[in-house]
Amino acid sequence: MPQYDKGIEHYNKREYNEAIAAFDAAIALGLPHSEVYYFWRGAAHYQKSTQTVKDWRRPNKEELELALTDFDEALRLRPDYPQVYLWKAPTHRLINSKQVTGVENYDREIAAQEKIIADYDRVINDQPDLAWLYVERAKAFGGRAFSVSHKALDQIMRSRQRVEGFRGVWEEARRAAGGPDYQLAIRDYDQAIRLQFDHHQAYAGRASIYLDLGNTEQAIADYKQAIKYNPGEYMYYINLATLYRTGKDYAEGVAISTAGIEHTSHFSLYNMRAHLYTLMGEYENAALDYDEVIRQQPKDNPSFAAYNYEERANAYYHVGRYEDALSDLDIVIKTKRPRPPDDFEIDSVKPSPLPELYRSMARPNTYLLQGRCCKALGERKKAIAALHTALEMNRHDRSFYEEVRQEFEELGEEPPSRDPR
Repeated sequence: MPQYDKGIEHYNKREYNEAIAAFDAAIALGLPHSEVYYFWRGAAHYQKSTQTVKDWRRPNKEELELALTDFDEALRLRPDYPQVYLWKAPTHRLINSKQVTGVENYDREIAAQEKIIADYDRVINDQPDLAWLYVERAKAFGGRAFSVSHKALDQIMRSRQRVEGFRGVWEEARRAAGGPDYQLAIRDYDQAIRLQFDHHQAYAGRASIYLDLGNTEQAIADYKQAIKYNPGEYMYYINLATLYRTGKDYAEGVAISTAGIEHTSHFSLYNMRAHLYTLMGEYENAALDYDEVIRQQPKDNPSFAAYNYEERANAYYHVGRYEDALSDLDIVIKTKRPRPPDDFEIDSVKPSPLPELYRSMARPNTYLLQGRCCKALGERKKAIAALHTALEMNRHDRSFYEEVRQEFEELGEEPPSRDPR
């Protein structure tokens, strides 16, 4: 089947137009197993739709509609083709999301999740012994719970003139509105584990549900099981370390991050461990980990790179490596903030250009740190200039203003007045 092989080759190279053309040719020939060609052509349409995101465009709705048409045809030809649902479900989610439609419509999102659940109900009824089908349906229950909870939260926020504590209101909405679906998701994850005790995705998915329900202890236990059965998945270590960080058990978070590094060496784990070391005040170790993050980090993400340079600069500052810190901060300041192309519009409205000061990835804290480093090196004029820039970017925040004001006083300089907005 040369058309199929050619289509897969193009697909693997992310040449989706060529892949679609190859699968078109295979379908036109009326070859056997045409459901496979419809499936792969649908997958290519889906992938093509999301390529626009890199160009600051919304996912292409027409491509998503073509993908759904192909997935439906594949299922018409072969109703017992469960892998199609792995693609049909996220396509339904995406085409009904704000990311594509441009407006928040919880009812539409909920309806999309219900259609996905109905699809999985049918295929599970036909093939009740496939653990991964329960995992996927559980994700749909979790997705519906998320949308239902956000709809309830939106209604609560609109009905109250004053909301005391967003977190408490969110908990109220999530537990009251999303609770039933969360329990259905747990039921499906339980069934998946009964069918396949080492299904790491079931443990990880159930952990996320327990976390949403505030059961941190059970979430930690499930992430440990997910790691046990798939020690090569770096995100499991990240999620578990995040739970320890939230609970301020930084040492345990470092231990989990280190175990993940030993198994995967993923830069995100170095990033997590560096952050934990920073919280522990172990700046030398943090700087070493940021070295590795910067060495491995993706080259096409300047925002992420700038963040890591600034974090390393902070570590350098705390160990007295002021010149190294200034070198990293200079990189941050020179890094331009990603901007859409000239013809980019949001709902037919062209974004206003950013003022020059805000076109850099530098933040107010970047210039505050620069000022502190210059002060430590005895470069008074440069320190004062950096502090002025910090306040120019953020003069209305009281706590930040107080930090900068203290630096001015230590330099014997009168600080600018605070903007009381």
